[in-house]
Amino acid sequence: MYKRQVEDVWRRALAAEQLVGAALEDLTAGGWEVVHSIVLPGDALISHLLIGPGGVFCVAAEQVRGARARVDDAAVRVDGEREQRPYVRRARHSAARCTMVLSRGCGYPVRVRPVLVLVGVAEVEVAPSLEDVRVLREPEVSRLGALGGVLRPDRVDRIHTVARDRRAVAGGVRPRRARTASGPGARPRTARGAAAPGPRW
Repeated sequence: MYKRQVEDVWRRALAAEQLVGAALEDLTAGGWEVVHSIVLPGDALISHLLIGPGGVFCVAAEQVRGARARVDDAAVRVDGEREQRPYVRRARHSAARCTMVLSRGCGYPVRVRPVLVLVGVAEVEVAPSLEDVRVLREPEVSRLGALGGVLRPDRVDRIHTVARDRRAVAGGVRPRRARTASGPGARPRTARGAAAPGPRW
């Protein structure tokens, strides 16, 4: 009986991750990049990292089946449950870890913002004091695609490259930047995000 309950919880969690992951993939047509299942030093797992014009977001998906939830500065309180769920603290901590890893790998400061997606929640109330963690329901994930004005395309490419590099994420050698070929007969390489207008950090 206990084993079946654990398996059910695992399946629901996996379904939530897949649902949110698919919603994030839909944003790639708008200049966003997505990296899934990033393993940080200490075996910490980041489910989804969204990188694009609006910045870098560490996205956590948590299953809240058909219940009403209240979100405060530290945790999620689900109606009918005694224990608080530490989703807010966890999301904040994961984003801070990503900030350190990506900043080290890129060689410049990279701010990663936490996003908490409550999957299957019937109604959610977010405390006004919670300003550093964005809380969404799964149909609202697409709103992230409308954000902009933070990263130029060349920075999006660089951060995406580092995020996908296992050695860089694990604390290894910083990935090299692609160099533009020069000299007679050389074929120039154009980076996808080169010479793009917009604010930079």
